[in-house]
Amino acid sequence: MTAPSTAPFWRWRPAFLDAPVPPIGPYAPPAGLDVVYEDRDMAIIHKPAGLLSVPGRDPAFADSVLSRVRQRHPHAQAVNRLDLPTSGLVVVALRRKAE
Repeated sequence: MTAPSTAPFWRWRPAFLDAPVPPIGPYAPPAGLDVVYEDRDMAIIHKPAGLLSVPGRDPAFADSVLSRVRQRHPHAQAVNRLDLPTSGLVVVALRRKAE
């Protein structure tokens, strides 16, 4: 005895799935880092659009909010992330207990 087939949940394919992927240019993040707040436990950073929140896998994408904070605080860990084209606040734990 075979199980009856069920209709797929999606009966249509959204158009955005078929849209071409825009070409990605070279990674050229903006300079500087705007620290909104910092204490011994955390830092709140304003991430500009065009800068990664955390380093990418490719060495070309090593520059990020987290890598810049780690220059001063080697044990820092990102608490949240934002997409590359998004600007906003990123919270970085500066020590393990704060994470």
